[in-house]
Amino acid sequence: ALAERAGLVLATTHHSSLKALKYERPDFENAAVQFDEISLAPTYQWLWGVPGQSRALAIARRLGLSERILKDAASRMAGEA
Repeated sequence: ALAERAGLVLATTHHSSLKALKYERPDFENAAVQFDEISLAPTYQWLWGVPGQSRALAIARRLGLSERILKDAASRMAGEA
């Protein structure tokens, strides 16, 4: 597996199962980039040990995506947890 062969891997994901690896394996860690909730923009401050959260729906709403699509997406995301 990649985890055994690689010295260091940085990966981004919205999948909860990958974020949970930190709690199953000591060689995994979470990190996130801090996010400004008002401007909906990253601050580029590194948060070590903190799993990131998706802001995709908030950003899509701000950009004018239909509420019907946003509600559907939110329900699909809730089923993933």
